[in-house]
Amino acid sequence: MAVNTKSEMQQYVLGLPTPDFPQFVFGNGFVSMAGEKAKELGMTRAMLVTDKGVMGAGLHTPVLESLHAAGIETVLFDGVLPDPPDTVVDAGGRMAAAEHVDGLVALGGGSSMDTAKGINVLMNNPGEEIRAYFVPNMPGPNYLPFLTIPTTAGTGAECTGSGVITDSKTKQKMAITAKPADFAIIDPQLYAGMPVKPSIYCAYDALAHTMDAIIAKFKEPFTRALAEKAVGLIASSLPKMIENPQDLDARGDLAFAATLGGVTLCGVGCHLSHAIGHSLGAVLHIPHGLGCGVAMPQLVELFAQILPEETRAFGKCMGFDIAPDAAGTELGTAMKRQMLGFMKATGLPSLKEQGFTLEQVLGTTPLMVTDITRVYWPVELTEDDFKQVMRDAYDQ
Repeated sequence: MAVNTKSEMQQYVLGLPTPDFPQFVFGNGFVSMAGEKAKELGMTRAMLVTDKGVMGAGLHTPVLESLHAAGIETVLFDGVLPDPPDTVVDAGGRMAAAEHVDGLVALGGGSSMDTAKGINVLMNNPGEEIRAYFVPNMPGPNYLPFLTIPTTAGTGAECTGSGVITDSKTKQKMAITAKPADFAIIDPQLYAGMPVKPSIYCAYDALAHTMDAIIAKFKEPFTRALAEKAVGLIASSLPKMIENPQDLDARGDLAFAATLGGVTLCGVGCHLSHAIGHSLGAVLHIPHGLGCGVAMPQLVELFAQILPEETRAFGKCMGFDIAPDAAGTELGTAMKRQMLGFMKATGLPSLKEQGFTLEQVLGTTPLMVTDITRVYWPVELTEDDFKQVMRDAYDQ
């Protein structure tokens, strides 16, 4: 493996805050503001982009009621799928065009929001297939007004402009550059009914974002401060949510941490945790947060060798017992042991416990090497390196 040096780092501009970064409100019951905000954005006929799980839970009802009370007509697209494939985005784009909608409201997890971002690209760019705009291809600048309302506390996609779409032909996760939401409504009450297991997985998605933001090759103090706050919230509130799923304070902390995680993505991106999560999700179709979390002990052990100060900072935010001057093997061993302990205490299963064979897991490593996050990796890993990581993580 090779450490990325400063000369190898691409130049970048911090994504915080910019005119394109969404305004947002945060608080219990704020979903009732959906119609007011959509009207302020100029919507008169909005497409609600969501999935059948959200519909089944009835979370769409207060959104539609608020939109209709504001005099906004609605068109429903509830065909969103996990790890959203390009074919679903294309279908949504065709419906939006046929229905002549003038705004988009995304309700759900990251898949709903990324699907809506893709639909928004298709509404104002030539062609009917989102694959035409996979990075590095760039869409034009014109977009419909866009409102996001997350129902999961993990992806932070309510804040970001980029989206992740699965190429149905190659099964690889691809990025699109899209318009961030104009406004985001984060209402912790929408999370309260979410079952514990998927809530845990979502928390690990947010933890992966913020771990990667702290242990990063791009040093940006504003992003680092937000990431450290988010890690502390997850470490303290995830066990509380597991103990009492109706604890709105814990749910609120996790929702806030997830949004902060989305903000850090705008600043410094994410890296190896998501290279693993994207690839496991694309091939084995496991929940995204679970895929991002399963190898965290191995990753922090690796990071201790190359970025010890940042790794210690992450451990401190997690509440780990780490010597102030620990480095190298000592730091790596301590971080790995305590990260694994946290995972066990919060019920994150191993890949073996999920029922996958080691052969299936190792079959995903070719995708890891070419993942869209590669530009942000703090260290270059080969396929053999990833195989070593996954062998160790498989049954821990």
